[in-house]
Parts: sequence; C-alpha cells; structure tokens
Amino acid sequence: ISYQLATAADASAFAHCQIEAFMEDRFYQAAFGLTPTSPPEQMQENIKYRIKRYQRRLKEPQVHWIKAVDDSTGAIVGISGWEEPESRWPKASGEGGEKELKWLSSWNKEFIEEYDKKLEEATKAALGDTKGFWCTCSLTEFEFTLCAVGSNCGH
Repeated sequence: ISYQLATAADASAFAHCQIEAFMEDRFYQAAFGLTPTSPPEQMQENIKYRIKRYQRRLKEPQVHWIKAVDDSTGAIVGISGWEEPESRWPKASGEGGEKELKWLSSWNKEFIEEYDKKLEEATKAALGDTKGFWCTCSLTEFEFTLCAVGSNCGH
C-alpha cells in the first residue's frame, strides 16, 4: 500500500469508496437511504452527486485528502481527509462550504439537519471557539480494515 495526495482526478474512486465503505452502516442508511438492495438508479444518483462534490472539494485549499493505493492492483482502497469544519457540510440555507446544496430524493433531510446540528453543538462544547479540523476515513475493501490503512492515512 502506498499513500499519495489525492487530486480531482480521484473523485470517481473516492465516491465509490465512500459508498462501499458505509453501505451496511445504519446511520448512512437512515441519512442517505442507501442499502445494498437500493435500486440502481438511486445508487447512480448518489454516486454522480458525490463525484461532482469530490471534484469540487479536492480543488479547495482548505481540504486535504490522502489516498491509500493497493500497489498490486492500482485500486484506491482507503481515503482520509482533513477539512476546516466550516467547509465540511453545506447548510440548508446555502451558507457554508459549498455554493449550492442539492438534496437527493433518497436523503432524509430532517435527519441529516438534526445530526449536523447535534454534531456542531458537541464540537462547540468540546472545542469552544478553537478552530479544529475534521478527519474522515473510508475503506472500501474489508481485507484492508485490519491493515491499518485508515491509521496510516491519518499519519
């Protein structure tokens, strides 16, 4: 496994990595309505949205992503990103890191907004006015979850 800086050209692999990593996750299912049995058109809508989002995000100076590449196959098997908190998630009002927010039909808008509100409150309670960075990690292949890909991306 090698670790490299990601570019906008990695957007498609990142979108697939993210969806595959969280497909079985109950939070992800409740928020985004995606399950292993979701209709193909619903899956494609979510993938297209995420590709566009990653293409835009990977060009932003306050967003830093690293990819873990399986050297034997060339596949991206892990991703890790650091982002300024204000750029992490678009607000329903249109404020925030992204210029426009498109709610996909499968998304549970109320659930996502409530989660985001609680996350912001917990972050403020823990950090006060201190600026911090978000770190996220997604793994796409189960066999790599025990190989410290996420930890290594984080370092």
